Amino acid sequence: MSSSKLLLVAKALSADPKAPNVKNNLAAAARGVTDAINALVTVCTAAAFGQRECDNALRKMQTLTGAMLQPVNDSTYFACVDSVVENSKILDEAMGDGRCYGLTQGFYQISVP
Repeated sequence: MSSSKLLLVAKALSADPKAPNVKNNLAAAARGVTDAINALVTVCTAAAFGQRECDNALRKMQTLTGAMLQPVNDSTYFACVDSVVENSKILDEAMGDGRCYGLTQGFYQISVP
């Protein structure tokens, strides 16, 4: 119905461009059409298969983003890499049955400038 109101107001404007409030009425009718289109898009996307789950996942990711960007400790990047290498050596030795031989061989080759 808002589109028909827009057409009627546009017709009135074209018949008498100097009529009082006709431009305000045209703007209000255009806003009504825009609101109706936005409501239609909202209804269509909300009813899409899996949309609710996707929206929930996005909200969860947005709330966790702040926490993920906070540093976990005061170590530098290279100190963290050294710690990973050392702990990987311990893990490799603890698993010791040969299935994970060489798990950390690539890390042993790292040279930090």
